[in-house]
Amino acid sequence: MILEAHNIRKRFDREVLSDINVKLKAGSITALIGPSGAGKSTLLAILGLILKPDSGRIKIMGQSTSNLSDNQLSYLRNHHIGFLFQFHHLMKEFSVMENIIMPAMIAKMQRDKVVKRAEELLERLGLSALKNRNIETVSGGESQRISLLRAMIMKPELILADEPTGNLDSSSCNRLLSLIKWANETGETFLIATHDENVASIADEILTLKDGKLI
Repeated sequence: MILEAHNIRKRFDREVLSDINVKLKAGSITALIGPSGAGKSTLLAILGLILKPDSGRIKIMGQSTSNLSDNQLSYLRNHHIGFLFQFHHLMKEFSVMENIIMPAMIAKMQRDKVVKRAEELLERLGLSALKNRNIETVSGGESQRISLLRAMIMKPELILADEPTGNLDSSSCNRLLSLIKWANETGETFLIATHDENVASIADEILTLKDGKLI
């Protein structure tokens, strides 16, 4: 298993998540569906080690995260988990290439190797002509695909996506889903929170979250 979560609970002004248990198989695509406010984004943040649960246990690639320091959690998150959000969160002052390789540069990886991987990914998508463009000059659909390449640049074992097609037209959505399926075929594991039936249709498993519980 890439990820195992047991009895996850989280409370803010109310209990948002209650006794959540999740297992993600390596190389799978899992869709997390449910109404707005069900706790999908909170669960992704917890599974991605961004937010700590009030109780419960998480294992990433068999390693328990319960007693890890903040630095150890940060390392695990940065090297083994990629993130894709509904709003791409790309940095407008940087080029397409700079945005894609940013996580690897923060991790102090060798720039030449990272740039080569980014160029290969861009070529795969037919986006090589964009690599030196400022991110503000590309379309919304292109930005979301670039965000997925940024999530993939470190070759993480797991990618967590939160409503990745929420702001895309049907054509851009189909292109992004094609990229997700290709990435999955190359070994990436995905957990995707979504309202989109098209996204759910490519999943190997569907989890339904309602009122803070998996049903």
